Amino acid sequence: MPSINLKLLQTFLLAAENGSFRRAAEESNRSPSAVSMQIRDLEEQIGISLFIRTAQRASLTPEGQILFEEIANVMSQVQTSLDRLTEVAARRKGKVQIACAPTLAASRLGDILATFKLRYPRSIVEVIESPPQAALGLLQQQEVEFYIGPELPNLTDFQFESILDDPLMACIPTEIYGGEKKLLLSDLLRYPLILLNRKTAVRGLVDRLTAAEGIELKPQYEVESAQTAV
Repeated sequence: MPSINLKLLQTFLLAAENGSFRRAAEESNRSPSAVSMQIRDLEEQIGISLFIRTAQRASLTPEGQILFEEIANVMSQVQTSLDRLTEVAARRKGKVQIACAPTLAASRLGDILATFKLRYPRSIVEVIESPPQAALGLLQQQEVEFYIGPELPNLTDFQFESILDDPLMACIPTEIYGGEKKLLLSDLLRYPLILLNRKTAVRGLVDRLTAAEGIELKPQYEVESAQTAV
C-alpha cells in the first residue's frame, strides 16, 4: 500500500465527524468538490469504500467506521505529543521563576544555573532568595515553579524531594577554639554564639536538635544569613 498523505486523513476525519462533505469543506475553507476529490483519492489508495453518499449526508460504511475510530485515536495521540513538545519548547525559551534559600543560592546555585544555561540558552531564570516559609508561600500562590531549600517539618501541602545533604557545622575562631576533634551540641554552651535568626530553616533545625538534647542555646547575636555570621 502506498504512503497516504496526512491531509487526506484529516479531510476524512472532518467529513466523518460532520457527516457531510459540505460542512467539512466549510471548516477547512475548501470547496465541497475538493473535499469529495480527496475522499475519493483516499478510497482509491486503500481500495475500500468509506462513505455512503446521499444528497444530504455522507454516512460511514462499516469499514469507514473502523478507520475513523482508529485514525481519531491516532490523531488524538499525535495532538497530545505536539502539545507536550510545544510546552517543552516554551519552557526552553521562556522564563523560569524559582525560590531558593539565600545560603543555598550563594553557595550552590551558581554552578547549577550555569549548566542549565548551556542546555537551555534561550531561557531566562529569575531567582527569588527567600526564607523557606516565605518561599513556600510564593510556591502556594504559583508565583514560582519550585523551591530549593531545607525541608520544613509537618508540611502536608508540599512534596519534597531530597537532592543533596548539606552538613551543619560550627565555625569557631582559632584563638578561642579549644582543640576538640569533635563537638557536641552541649559544647557550644561554652562559646559566645552567633546564630541565624528564627525565621530561617537552619535555626529551626538547631532549636529542634538542642531541645531534643535538653539544652538551650542563647546567642549573643542573631543574623539572617550565614555570610553575615561569618
